[in-house]
Amino acid sequence: MRTRFSQFDRITIGGVHFKPVGEHTEGVQFARMDNTGAVERFTWEQIQELKSARNWRFERDFYAVGPLDKDLQRSQFPLDDLTTEQLRKVFFDACVVK
Repeated sequence: MRTRFSQFDRITIGGVHFKPVGEHTEGVQFARMDNTGAVERFTWEQIQELKSARNWRFERDFYAVGPLDKDLQRSQFPLDDLTTEQLRKVFFDACVVK
């Protein structure tokens, strides 16, 4: 059975992280998520072998912005807008909560 990939998925093969960048009739193209960004082609048969050998990890929507991430992005504000007392509390809480 073929896995349907999206641009937000992360695939790990032998410890190397990949992102799907294309699909063709024989298989899929994955881009390495390292400093090389090299694109590698895998056939559907190779993918099935990797899954069977447990040398494969598939994380759907790993690179997608989730609801929590969106809330965090909306809640960010410049620290310059805070008073000195508010800044002390923020930095104190950040040190204590770690």
